[in-house]
Amino acid sequence: MDQVSVEEKTASQSVKSLVVALTQTAIKSVKTAFDALIAQRVDWQATEVTRSNERLYEILQSCYALYKSMDSTSSNAMGLKSAFKEYYKEQFPTANADAPLITRIVRAVFGHERRLVSAYSIALREAAAKNIGVLDIPQFFRSAGGAEQVRRSRSPNHKTAKEKAGIGALALNGKILASVQSDDLAANFKAVDYEGSVILLSTHEANGSFAIRRVVQSGSAITAVLSSLASSMKEEAEKKLPEQKASNDDSMRDAAISQVVNS
Repeated sequence: MDQVSVEEKTASQSVKSLVVALTQTAIKSVKTAFDALIAQRVDWQATEVTRSNERLYEILQSCYALYKSMDSTSSNAMGLKSAFKEYYKEQFPTANADAPLITRIVRAVFGHERRLVSAYSIALREAAAKNIGVLDIPQFFRSAGGAEQVRRSRSPNHKTAKEKAGIGALALNGKILASVQSDDLAANFKAVDYEGSVILLSTHEANGSFAIRRVVQSGSAITAVLSSLASSMKEEAEKKLPEQKASNDDSMRDAAISQVVNS
């Protein structure tokens, strides 16, 4: 092993040791911080909620500050994040550990109040997306008319599931891969529920055939499939762009050569 590799390994081990040390120290400080925040939230809900939202904004500001302190790859941030992970697992053993960090922080403070956790998580994630500073959080909520009034911004090209399904339905005019007909299929098909498409749920058999197991005509299921299909169509179209450009370039080149030859 060369000297550089030894130095890199030593440095890596040092970082890991530092993170472990920080984690052990941070576990106590994380618990202390969240215990204090929870106490503030309980006091706010019990005595102040009907009078002012300013206290709420301060609590959410503290949640946001904790999120910012963990949102990096520095040794301190990694130590705090690791400590919070252990704290969260202990407090919410059945909760989704893969939820966004800001959502887990809000849940740690507001408990199992799903509506509040969802609303405040959305509000703080939007603040993070807009790079709002920690000190500007209260004003950000005031300007929005309240924390629960903040909604995640949508891109200009955002489409609803219904709109995506409309795009996906265009595939029904494409090439027919196979045609099937049987008395069992006909018996399970409900003409009254047919609105232009139906899902044939099948499995791929060992002999290479497809065995149709169910006829699905649920509107929501068909919308979900067509909506997903729209995304696949977009990916296929993007893959074809380089080919189309190359084809167009070849056509332009051939036209230019032809013009020179015939001039």
